[in-house]
Amino acid sequence: MADKKRKAPAYQEYASDILANRTYRLMTLSERGLFDLLRRECWVNGSVPSNPPKLARYLGLPADEVDGALSQSVLSFFEVGDEELRSPELDQYRQILNERNKKQSDGGANGGKITQSKRKAILESNLQATPKASLKLLSRDEMSRDEMSKDELVLKEVSSFSNNSFTPENQEWLDDYDRASLTS
Repeated sequence: MADKKRKAPAYQEYASDILANRTYRLMTLSERGLFDLLRRECWVNGSVPSNPPKLARYLGLPADEVDGALSQSVLSFFEVGDEELRSPELDQYRQILNERNKKQSDGGANGGKITQSKRKAILESNLQATPKASLKLLSRDEMSRDEMSKDELVLKEVSSFSNNSFTPENQEWLDDYDRASLTS
């Protein structure tokens, strides 16, 4: 599955770090150019051939230019092994990016599982819901709302308000209402 994963498209590099490196500063222009090209090749392909004639052919450059620029200064930034040049710095950076991506992927998968389990629990609780409302039993002298006439219902509602929190101004309005309903 690692083969199908998309590789990191770029590596981060601070120009000030490279420019501050004494070995880099003492390189010739052609050495610096080869150094930069080798790093880019190592980032994309992991390694390059260490044999100068093979390296020149690989890079599509004249062998004498590559041989002249492939100095100890340039080679000091690379490891030679199995006839290949590798950049330990870029390999380490690639590993850090891969570990970060793995952690993010694992975190996303775990978060998704938690979210799905919460949704499933909510769905299951909704399917097994029990009614929470209860019926109020009426005493013998009480009537249901359906049995009351409009006037009785309004009077009952108004009287419940008047007993609770009406101000004197509201009380005057209630008294007028009571007188009007008695005369009708």
